[in-house]
Amino acid sequence: MNQQPIKITYIPAQFRVRVEFTKAQCLASDAPPPDLMERAKAKLRQEKKRGNVAFYRIFKTRLERLWQTMRHADVPADAKVALTLVTGAPPLPGILINHPLDDGSVARLSFEAPPDVLATWRLELVKLTIGKLIRELKITAIPDPAQIHAAWLRACRGEMIRGLSLLPVPPVQPERASTQPYEIRTGADGDEIVVVIHDVKKLAPADAQQALLQAIDVATSHLAKQTGQEYFTLEKQVIRAIASANRGPEAFGIDLPLVVLGAFPNAPVRKYLPVQSIGTTAQTLGPSVVKTRPAAKDKPLSDYVRVVVGPDAMEAKVGAFDMSYYKSGSNLDIKSWQQLLKAAAVVNGLAPNLLEDLAAKLAEKQDLTGLRLASGSLGTPGKSPFLEESYKLSPRPTGSTDVINMRDLQQRHVVKKGQLIAQVAYRTPASAGRDVHGAERPPLSGEGLAVTIGEGVTVKDGCMFYAAADGKPEINGLAIALTRVLIFEGNVNLSSGNIRFDGPVEINGSIEQGSRVEVHGDLHVHGMIQGGVVIAKGNIKVDGGIATNSDAKIHAGKDIAADFIENATVYCGGSLAVVKSIISSYVTAGENISVTEPPGQVIGGEITCGHVLTCTNLGRASGTVTKVKVGNNPRWEQSVAVRQKRLVRLTEVLRADRASLRDLNGRTKAQLNHRHDDLKKILQLRVAHLAKIIEKLTVHVQSAKSQVTFREGAQIRVTNVLSANCTLEVCGRRVAVMQEIAAVAVVAKAVNGTCLVPLVEDSPSPGNSFDTPKAS
Repeated sequence: MNQQPIKITYIPAQFRVRVEFTKAQCLASDAPPPDLMERAKAKLRQEKKRGNVAFYRIFKTRLERLWQTMRHADVPADAKVALTLVTGAPPLPGILINHPLDDGSVARLSFEAPPDVLATWRLELVKLTIGKLIRELKITAIPDPAQIHAAWLRACRGEMIRGLSLLPVPPVQPERASTQPYEIRTGADGDEIVVVIHDVKKLAPADAQQALLQAIDVATSHLAKQTGQEYFTLEKQVIRAIASANRGPEAFGIDLPLVVLGAFPNAPVRKYLPVQSIGTTAQTLGPSVVKTRPAAKDKPLSDYVRVVVGPDAMEAKVGAFDMSYYKSGSNLDIKSWQQLLKAAAVVNGLAPNLLEDLAAKLAEKQDLTGLRLASGSLGTPGKSPFLEESYKLSPRPTGSTDVINMRDLQQRHVVKKGQLIAQVAYRTPASAGRDVHGAERPPLSGEGLAVTIGEGVTVKDGCMFYAAADGKPEINGLAIALTRVLIFEGNVNLSSGNIRFDGPVEINGSIEQGSRVEVHGDLHVHGMIQGGVVIAKGNIKVDGGIATNSDAKIHAGKDIAADFIENATVYCGGSLAVVKSIISSYVTAGENISVTEPPGQVIGGEITCGHVLTCTNLGRASGTVTKVKVGNNPRWEQSVAVRQKRLVRLTEVLRADRASLRDLNGRTKAQLNHRHDDLKKILQLRVAHLAKIIEKLTVHVQSAKSQVTFREGAQIRVTNVLSANCTLEVCGRRVAVMQEIAAVAVVAKAVNGTCLVPLVEDSPSPGNSFDTPKAS
């Protein structure tokens, strides 16, 4: 029986990719399948490319944590769990997040979009956007989702939300969860009911949910008596949240506590916001309740005074003042004016001595219409501009969110496409302004610089300069350009950092141990390669030699040229040209290998060559065995070797699984528990699956071996001495060397009964194709 694949579902309305898997699938693998996250991200990348989403968020850490939790959870093998892998949101203009005040809050929230627009947005997309804006401010705390829900409902029905302090989600309390699975409290504004759930499993039964709803009703009744407001409860939303949590990570103690809005004040919708435009929100709010107006003495200050905030939020004033305020006999003091300003979210830039002036004007019974209450500040521009070389100040990203290579971070010589190269900065920094709501306003523009832009550089906002491609920045005074050729001065080592460059590179020094150099063009090293990993898609030229340790690797897509090679692992897709010697090295070349000048030695190691090996001396009688193989296609051989290695590894795994299964089958029922039963089912599935894979892979390996071809005219040419201490193979044919031979060519087809032919009698120039049939 084959194991069912992991289920992935895409929800278009929510731009959400969800995954569902079982404990058996978690036990079958130590980690989630690598392609799982890529498949999810691919869907959201498509939506972003189409313009349907502005961003998306990935929950890789949550997936890995839940996967490991499921592996050790005391649940049946077929127990399922679901969670969101990736989710995105379209552009939602009009949501603003600012840094918090010193009140213990996470951030400050403002809704500037019209209510009829806000009501068309899905709540989960609003929460996702708010979370993104908070993270962009480098804030790691998580805001209370119930408070966001309540603020959104208020904004949808026309209330002004400006600079609302978002409180953090309540902390986890494991000790309370054991005795009390949930608690009911009032919201941050004091007139909502919020449910904080510590253990969702205990609320899975229907009777437990019914008891929770009754508790919410009781708390709502008490709050209604205190506030004098009508309330509606969000029963369906609470039940849906509990059901979803019992299918997700929350059921295993992850992402708790769960905070849900339980009840909300039911206020009338404002006249300028038609009820039909609210859509689902109007249905959620229920029927409006029109309350009897209070007596004149109890009328609030807002019935007499209308506070008006300018369109740019830089000024607040009294827009209208009802002079009947003085005849009403209302007992309204200065504290009432403070509450009025707070309700209008006017918290910054209050006029000097405002409250004292108000007290004086009220005492004189003046008309307050037009009175300025607060003014925002514009901030100050930066002074003394200069061109800051930004790419030298902060490390470029390495392309991975999980693993950071510190040697990559030390690299300050090259930039990647889209990376910031330089920007206009100020020795006296600019300071941001603030509007009357306390929201930051960008500072005034400072004095500019006349920067000359060269090839490969783009400019944004007139002061930020980005790389149009990978390259090396060239900054000379106020001139910026990008060159596609990197000239590196000095040695590449631990202090200089690694080099990754999309173009040719020239190193005026050596490459030392522990370094990494990756080049998409040609590489020219004026010194030596002493270690590290060196990869070039083009040619590699080393003026000095290549002398490394066993951990080093040199790989060229085309040709390699070096003075000598010693104790190295070298691969080139083209030809290898060495001046002096190749000693104790593993060398592979797709075309020819030549060691030209005396002593021209090839001693020890393994040499693999696609066409012709030419050297002065091959092997040494007193040294280690020198293994040489010519005429084969290195890439094809490597492909066969990879398949063979995988076949061996899978066969070992299958053998171990069968042994474990035999051990379980040999036990009595008294020796087995439900964990053993689960493991037995998993082993049975895996053994059957591995057997099929190994059967197919064996066929592939045999087929690949049968299709191996050899290069026509391949040979080994030794101009001086061929040692008997060599193992030679030409086009798949083993050639024995019984004694030292001078000036000899080793060919695939025997001449006069031998494959060892004097150089004066060797065959004409070799061919170029891999088409000779496999040797017997």
